[in-house]
Amino acid sequence: MNRRQTWLALFGLGIGLAGSYMFARSYHRAKASCPPFRRRVYSNGRELAEDCSHFWRHAEDLRSLRLNGRIAGPFMAKVMLAVGSVDGLGYAGAQQMRYAMRQGLSAEEFRSLERGELGSATVDEAPALYFAQHYVERDGRPDEDMLRRLGATYGQSTAHDLVTFLQLTDMARLVGNTLDALLSRILGQPSPDTTLRGELSVLLVFALGIVPLIPVLALRMARVPAPGGS
Repeated sequence: MNRRQTWLALFGLGIGLAGSYMFARSYHRAKASCPPFRRRVYSNGRELAEDCSHFWRHAEDLRSLRLNGRIAGPFMAKVMLAVGSVDGLGYAGAQQMRYAMRQGLSAEEFRSLERGELGSATVDEAPALYFAQHYVERDGRPDEDMLRRLGATYGQSTAHDLVTFLQLTDMARLVGNTLDALLSRILGQPSPDTTLRGELSVLLVFALGIVPLIPVLALRMARVPAPGGS
């Protein structure tokens, strides 16, 4: 090995050692600041597959939701934040904030909704946001009386589309929570409701079993007629 190669090897070793040191410091800081994991997650990939199978069987629900102009823009962003406020946004909070601001929400509105406060909601939005929180708190099994009120407020078609949107949003939330649970496990604060095997199975089912089927589901959605509504 000539002198130039020796210096390059030493330089590479130094860069590697410095990178390892910085990574170790970042890991220990993150581990020290990581709180106990308390959010709801998918315990295994089968649960996620079962939730997704509903949309495969009922692609008309997705088509109806897509065509419903009332569930869009700031209203959609607020419903998503109402869902996330129940047990926290986790590591996805920054992305959700950027999305909400692109839909026209202010930073103050975002922080208020993140805390579960509905003071920034309009008269038309408030019943849906309250229902969204109720839906998550009841693990996707809302009271029949709450469903009737939702239908009376928005009409049966929009109420049905809102429930469809909440199913999608809650599913995405649980997948995100499961990823957060894996990261929390790495930092020494594992979820009490799942295992490493369960977390990995959820993420593998999502990445390898669901994401590749999204274009196929989009084609199915385009071919089915949207259900008529009020």
